[in-house]
This record gives sequence, structure tokens and C-alpha cells, in this order.
Amino acid sequence: VLVVEDHVVNQKLVVTWLTRWGHRPVVACDGQQALDMLAHRNFDVVLMDMMMPVLDGLEATRDRAS
Repeated sequence: VLVVEDHVVNQKLVVTWLTRWGHRPVVACDGQQALDMLAHRNFDVVLMDMMMPVLDGLEATRDRAS
């Protein structure tokens, strides 16, 4: 699971829950970092924050879809 979230507290919360549920989450801090990670690795699920610096969730999703 790729967790794309810029807020550290939210990152820790989501990673904690996903880990407890048996997943292996990886964190990206913004949309651009997520796109870079997706260029080199496939993820089953991407949890994307909508409002982030550098590249927000909507822009990152549009870039990945095109």
C-alpha cells in the first residue's frame, strides 16, 4: 500500500493501522514523490491525500492516468 500524505501525524496513524491489519505500507510525502515511486514499483492500493505541496493528489492522479 502506498500512502501519499504530507502530514507526519496522519502518516503515522495510517501506517500504524495498515501494519496492524497485515499490510506493508510505504509512505510518499507528496504527489511527485508518489509518481517517482510508482515509476519503479507497482502497488496494490494507493491512498492519496488531496491537498499536498509540490503536486497535489488530483494532479498526481491525472499525471499517472495519462
